[in-house]
Amino acid sequence: MPIKRKRKKIIVSKLGPLSVNHNFKNTHYNHVYSSHLNAQDIIIKLKKRSAPNFPTTSEAAALRLLNRRGLGPKFIGIDFKKSILIREKIKGRIPKKKSNRAIMLIAEEFSRIHQIKLSKFGRPFNRQRGNIQDFFKSEKKFLFNFINKLEPNNIETIKLLRFFIQLDKETKLIFNGKNISFSLLNLDLNINNVVIKNKQAHFFDWNTAKAGDPAMDIARFFTLNQLTKTEQTLFYKKYFKENPDLEFIKRVNIYLPFFNIGQAAEAIFYITYLKKRHQKQFNNQSIADFKQVKEYSFKELNLT
Repeated sequence: MPIKRKRKKIIVSKLGPLSVNHNFKNTHYNHVYSSHLNAQDIIIKLKKRSAPNFPTTSEAAALRLLNRRGLGPKFIGIDFKKSILIREKIKGRIPKKKSNRAIMLIAEEFSRIHQIKLSKFGRPFNRQRGNIQDFFKSEKKFLFNFINKLEPNNIETIKLLRFFIQLDKETKLIFNGKNISFSLLNLDLNINNVVIKNKQAHFFDWNTAKAGDPAMDIARFFTLNQLTKTEQTLFYKKYFKENPDLEFIKRVNIYLPFFNIGQAAEAIFYITYLKKRHQKQFNNQSIADFKQVKEYSFKELNLT
């Protein structure tokens, strides 16, 4: 006979104890469980002790903004003390690959989300005053600090740092004097974090949500999912619906190399981390995946 697992209980303020299944998803920031509340399927995200505090509060703020427009999974509740977030579980189909249909539906959903305009940039719950130049400067500073945390004697790290410094000089005042409105951004949309339901794409992971230039959101999506030029053209047709915004596309192309630098740096970090830690939940396939991502980004940056 199969062994029955005891169902775990998580106590959430105002909602009481919730019976959950075993941990079915383990992310960098959260333990993720599924459960039921008032006959509704829900997702419970419990922040890991080692994770920063922003994912829970960022996601809650982002979901509230989305729900006002009838978008995203419904926000149900949050326990700030325990860093627990509860949201609706959207039932639908997760695209298995980058099909043209999936790309077009995702483009339409991005277009709807980017209509949520915000006056400040940064995390949704803690935004800052400033213009597009200030936003870009803060993002570049974050990336520079991340690269500097990598092993300094690694030849690949040295290549990335040199390339970043040169690119930073070339783009230092590129947005100076430009008035570009901010929108709600996802900034980490892997195609596996999409559910297709009723001919609409739904984005269900908002850990990294920010307010900023929507062109940056698109650049991150292109980089993360390794879209070809043909797939990017298809995306733009659905995103703009009518005439393409050439100024917007130009900004996407400015952001692309920075995201490739960031993606390569992240891959180097996790390859080193996994080799040292020998964690059970990650295997040789995970290391191989990160190596493929690193090779892709280095090729895009002409650093191979």
